Amino acid sequence: MKQNAAKFAKAIHNFFNGFLTFILCNTYAYQESFAVIYTDELLDHKLLSFTAYMTPTETFEDKTPIGLEYDPQAQTFLSYVKGNGSVDCGSIGEYKWNKASKEADLVEYQLQECDKPTQSPWPIVFP
Repeated sequence: MKQNAAKFAKAIHNFFNGFLTFILCNTYAYQESFAVIYTDELLDHKLLSFTAYMTPTETFEDKTPIGLEYDPQAQTFLSYVKGNGSVDCGSIGEYKWNKASKEADLVEYQLQECDKPTQSPWPIVFP
């Protein structure tokens, strides 16, 4: 639990005349999910959503992405979902901050379905 508290304490980033706050929502085996809130200079705030894939053709807007990391220099987010303990399935989503819309735009998404034979590297379903 102390490790999670330390992550939460470091989860606020100065960001384009505002800041990002990462709120720990759930912990799973070797993974955590976070809500991400952008707060601008006027203290208006917005819960970010991240486009994710359930199947190669079915998307949803994820408000609490799993395994989310943020690179402040590149202004990118990376979500890594481990589908099972042997990590032979899951997903990897890469997102870029869009200054104009204040959204995380999907750049690339890899999805390895757990009930399909494992491919290496995982299939890219977007773009």
